[in-house]
Formats: sequence, C-alpha cells, structure tokens
Amino acid sequence: MENIKIQKVGPNHFLFKDGLPVFKLNESGVFVLSRWLSKKTPEEIAREMQIEYSIDFETALSDASDLIEQIQL
Repeated sequence: MENIKIQKVGPNHFLFKDGLPVFKLNESGVFVLSRWLSKKTPEEIAREMQIEYSIDFETALSDASDLIEQIQL
C-alpha cells in the first residue's frame, strides 16, 4: 500500500495510486480509507464509525467493507 495515499486538492479529497488520482472521496470515504491505510481491520474501522456517525455496527461494517472491496486495496 506504499503507492497509495489520500490527498486533499482544493476542497476535495482524492485517493492517489502510483501518483495518479483514481477516486474522489467523500468524508466517510476519507474516514474509512485513512484507517485502512494505517492497517486497521474493517471491524476496527466499523467500531470507530459507530461512534463518529452514530450508526449500528452491521451497517458500518458493511459500508467499510464495501468501500475497501470497491477500491480493491
């Protein structure tokens, strides 16, 4: 994952891979992927999402897992 990073460009956040922007991220996308890049598991991310976004664990885990799978990191 060393070739992957999140960077703010103007008001927007992007996921860069090999120096190229590949996805524009919303707030929750930044939340999930920044934690994934720091080696947290989807379950750990979901627990933090519960607190941050006041959602249940199953929804948080599903959302985090879906995004990670979609990005294919």
